[in-house]
Amino acid sequence: ATGTVGQSWNIDANFTSSNSNVISNDTANAIISITGCAVDFTLQWSSISFGALSPNTDQNAAPGNSNASYNITINSGSCTLDLYTKGTDLTNGTNSFRIGVGNITWSNVSNTYSTSVNLTSSNVPINKSVVPVVNVSTWYWLNVPSVFAGRYNGTITITGVENGQSP
Repeated sequence: ATGTVGQSWNIDANFTSSNSNVISNDTANAIISITGCAVDFTLQWSSISFGALSPNTDQNAAPGNSNASYNITINSGSCTLDLYTKGTDLTNGTNSFRIGVGNITWSNVSNTYSTSVNLTSSNVPINKSVVPVVNVSTWYWLNVPSVFAGRYNGTITITGVENGQSP
């Protein structure tokens, strides 16, 4: 799409047929926004699995921390980006128990727990003004409270926006 930067357009598809036995279908609108540049980054991982951990244990490092596996790469041709993160509670699908999102800590400074901060359910900056072809390293830990043993799943979201924009 082309147009004035900041302009938005609603698009959808409307399917109709001359056959009276076919019902027409109009899809929901999607919003296309004209931006000045592309937000383009790559996560160097698809998931973090802490494995089997004991209750009442703290500072459990994510397995990839030791070799800096949790990198975010700003791709060539991207805008200068501001990177944000947020998360969800970890939930057990079997018994509905939860580990609060604040029990996950993260750092963008070093693989040292003392530099980490609690993950929250709101976007917080990882790094701002990150230029293309730069890697931003992150590290993660899990503090396990008194919970029943089992598999707990949650989501960590990384968002990139054009420098100076809101996530």
